[in-house]
Amino acid sequence: MTIHVSESPGGPRVLNAEGELDIVTAGALDASALAAGASALVLDLTRVTFFDSAAVHFLDRLLRSGVPVRVVAPKGGMPHRVLEIVGMLSCVDEDLDAARLGLEASPEEQPEGG
Repeated sequence: MTIHVSESPGGPRVLNAEGELDIVTAGALDASALAAGASALVLDLTRVTFFDSAAVHFLDRLLRSGVPVRVVAPKGGMPHRVLEIVGMLSCVDEDLDAARLGLEASPEEQPEGG
């Protein structure tokens, strides 16, 4: 599992995850550190090949960090299927552009599943 962090002035911090997000890798990630100092976050799970309950717990911690968060998880991928099962699609978008738009929307207008 690798996470590449990118940030542009005035834009969200984008966390591009790749590989398996499981009990071993998710346990090593510090959600509060990843969110620290960010005005908003996008967690891109497009290249994640495995996503289990530890990954759901990591995402839950990220969502509770106090920073607006959107998740990119295309339909048909494992992360999308798991997030659908656990009822967390309200923060999920199909692509990065939709996630950025979701962050710009007010909380009442945020799309459910881009």
